[in-house]
Amino acid sequence: MNPSALKDGEHIKLIFAFIGDANHDADKYYDQIIVVSQETGDTCNILVPVNHALKHDDGDKVFNYFSPENPMAKLFMFDTGEPRSLTNIDSTKVEFPKYQKVAYDSKYRALLNNKHPTVLGLIGTEN
Repeated sequence: MNPSALKDGEHIKLIFAFIGDANHDADKYYDQIIVVSQETGDTCNILVPVNHALKHDDGDKVFNYFSPENPMAKLFMFDTGEPRSLTNIDSTKVEFPKYQKVAYDSKYRALLNNKHPTVLGLIGTEN
């Protein structure tokens, strides 16, 4: 892991996204997204603990990288069982999942097993 490979909020474009089809919470795995920074041109892996429902044409869109400490990531990961208890997301203790597995399809092994720096986080847009 290299948490400094992408800055929080950095603009990125998708190169490849492998999205598993099981339940992340129950099966305890990350999906892997390969992105290129629109600021540095560097290629990075992002391990995401949720299915982003990405589509084939999303490769043309510009997304933002949200680190596990970002308020957007905290809000997304917040247990909605008690939404009234959420008063200030910045002071809310939210645990970003710490899984030991990454889902992959063996036909993409060469692409997914790369030397690019890897971060944990989420992707989305600020709009």
